[in-house]
Amino acid sequence: LFFNLYLKQLSQLRLLLYEND
Repeated sequence: LFFNLYLKQLSQLRLLLYEND
């Protein structure tokens, strides 16, 4: 499902943002 991929990408993006912050 596309939604699953979207969630996965969102999770990675969140991690990146958190690390950057």
